[in-house]
Amino acid sequence: MSDPHHVLIIREILATEQRYVQSLLALEHVYHEPLRIACENRETALAAAPVLRPEELRSIFSIVAVITKLHQSFVASLEKEIQQRGETASSVLHVFREYVAQFRMYSGYCSNYPAALSTLASCIQKRKSLGVWLQERRELPEAMRMDMQSLLIMPVQRLPRYVLLLTDLAKRLPQEEKNVKVEVERVLVEVKAVTDMVNESQRDAENALKVMQVQEKLTGKKNEIIMTPARRFIGEGECTHQQTNDIAKRRYYFIFNDALLLTSPDTMPVFGSNKLKFVCLIPMQHVRLIPQQGPDQVRIQTPVQYTISSGSPKYSSTFNLQMPSQQDKDTFTSTVTAQVDAMTSLIKSQEQAREAYPTGRIRAIVNHLTLRGRGKTHQDSDTQRVNADTNITPIIVILFIVILTLIYLVARSLWVSPPPPPPPPPTHHWPWALIPRGD
Repeated sequence: MSDPHHVLIIREILATEQRYVQSLLALEHVYHEPLRIACENRETALAAAPVLRPEELRSIFSIVAVITKLHQSFVASLEKEIQQRGETASSVLHVFREYVAQFRMYSGYCSNYPAALSTLASCIQKRKSLGVWLQERRELPEAMRMDMQSLLIMPVQRLPRYVLLLTDLAKRLPQEEKNVKVEVERVLVEVKAVTDMVNESQRDAENALKVMQVQEKLTGKKNEIIMTPARRFIGEGECTHQQTNDIAKRRYYFIFNDALLLTSPDTMPVFGSNKLKFVCLIPMQHVRLIPQQGPDQVRIQTPVQYTISSGSPKYSSTFNLQMPSQQDKDTFTSTVTAQVDAMTSLIKSQEQAREAYPTGRIRAIVNHLTLRGRGKTHQDSDTQRVNADTNITPIIVILFIVILTLIYLVARSLWVSPPPPPPPPPTHHWPWALIPRGD
């Protein structure tokens, strides 16, 4: 008779954890440790392994050593609990409850993983000997015929694996073990929460790396710093820009959550570098998509022309862009429209929240009066908020002092001092009291 399904899942949890620890040890002993020793002993490193800089080594391996020690302890606890309690769900749950909080350290590794792959690819390209050395290390028995890239991705895949195994365990438990099933679902919720947090940090890191790569491609005198903490990369593509009485020029666009970046290819690339010249960066709340009016749109199906213009006087330029195909145009239009709507809603909600407070109302009134007196009522909302923040502070301080003074004067006028105590009765010294009385 075969074992129950939940017992097989418990065995799979233990077996996959043991293999995972072996993979982490292979990454440490076969790749990380020789490279670390070569980095620390540069004078004798040529015979052992290629030399990497310390920052490159940290970027590639991150906290692999810490994760290895964590899971060595985790698998030892699993083996001990299963040996003492048997192949039961309770034994597995006890270990998971003990270690689930420590799985948060995966956030640091997974967020660094895109940068680790980028650093490794750059090092292999710069140092041909490193690629040869990695191939030789892959053939060692300790490496289990796995290259370093395959081992580096294993920690990224481990937490989602736990979610799948625990979900399967909850489904396969017998009906009479309802209390145990409730405990499995509780642990599953905790593991899912940690996994979602780690995945979110990884997505943020990948997005930040993409924004950084776009920043590194930009060149030219008009180059701007496009990296901001809240900026998220959405998409990119190629198009042409048709100016008035001018030939069509190639353009590359980058769509972010808060801005639209237009660039042009560098006319003088250096050693084949893929550099781009900065053209303009339009805030997303100022982007307006206007269908191109004219006979070309009717006569030519693909490519289709349309216009991008900005709603702010600061960005008054109009760009007639021509996409390679109708599909590219539809994708661009839908993506930009979604980001414009999202950014407009965000700004509107922030303004409503600001107006909900009394200081927000005062700031709005002072801002309006200040801009009106200076003739700046037509500035955009961003400039209004900056001017309001600058001018409201001294006025709020003055109002606060005036209110405190009025409170003091009113309190002083209402204060009734207590009546003075009555004077003591006078003491009279009669003259005849000093004359001796005759008998």
